[in-house]
Amino acid sequence: MTITAKCDWADIETPIWNEPDTSIYSGATGYGGEKLDTSVHGGEKPDQKPKTEAPAAAKKFDNGKPDVSLVAPELILGVAQVMTFGAAKYGRKNYMESAGDPVYVERLYAAMQRHLLAYASGERIDPESGQPHLYHVAAGIAMLTDLDEVA
Repeated sequence: MTITAKCDWADIETPIWNEPDTSIYSGATGYGGEKLDTSVHGGEKPDQKPKTEAPAAAKKFDNGKPDVSLVAPELILGVAQVMTFGAAKYGRKNYMESAGDPVYVERLYAAMQRHLLAYASGERIDPESGQPHLYHVAAGIAMLTDLDEVA
């Protein structure tokens, strides 16, 4: 069916809507070779339910790798905040200048113990940095780990 409109400035009729000709799509197939539905109503036939096939899962070879999602993101960000505070106060990775110095390791361990004692006594936030004491302890462990890697 074609609907036309009469043009005022010319003595012609112009088609403004044509019924779609779906015959040009007959035999159309998708990427997988399946026959495509070319009906004009654009969906499933009234007596059909939509297909709900799950896509195939992508392969991921991560067996045996640590599941980092098990570590609380707050801890990772908290350690970064404390390390950033320390970098502003002492210099970026300043503690590495003491690699191999057992006295420095003892002082770092003592600082971690002070933070643990403050936490055990009920104080949750370090008054100087404004960060939780437990984040300071975790940052201390990160520094000891870093120092152990170069020892």
